[in-house]
Amino acid sequence: MEQAQQVLFGPFRLDPSTERLWHGEQEVALRAKPWAVLRYLAEHPGRVVTKEELLKTVWAGTYVTKTVLKVCVREIREALDEEVAAPRYIETVATWGISFWGKGVPRRPTRRRQRHALMRGASWAGPARARSCSAGSRKPGEARAASSS
Repeated sequence: MEQAQQVLFGPFRLDPSTERLWHGEQEVALRAKPWAVLRYLAEHPGRVVTKEELLKTVWAGTYVTKTVLKVCVREIREALDEEVAAPRYIETVATWGISFWGKGVPRRPTRRRQRHALMRGASWAGPARARSCSAGSRKPGEARAASSS
């Protein structure tokens, strides 16, 4: 059986084979679902993972609301001693999802490219959302010119 590779980020080590999170040599207590969310995010570093994708993956076959995901992310942030206003590893991207920024993942350029890609054609964002985002980025004179043609 193949052993999953550990994920190192800052002083933390996520060990999928033992399903444990470590801060140096100290084990960090994390319940099963928050651990599963953190693992999924760590397996997809630098990418905005939608809330719907997390709910379908971590709670497969079970109906839960997005509130349960919010609670899990809060528990993860507490375990990582992280604040929402100053994210180091877990970042909420408003209305889109959650990103994990671990060791070696460039932050700003990747996130901008991801947002741009989402606005251009992400099916879950919907065409109306994509249009409203791109229209909102135009200068007022450009918006009028584009709508009058």
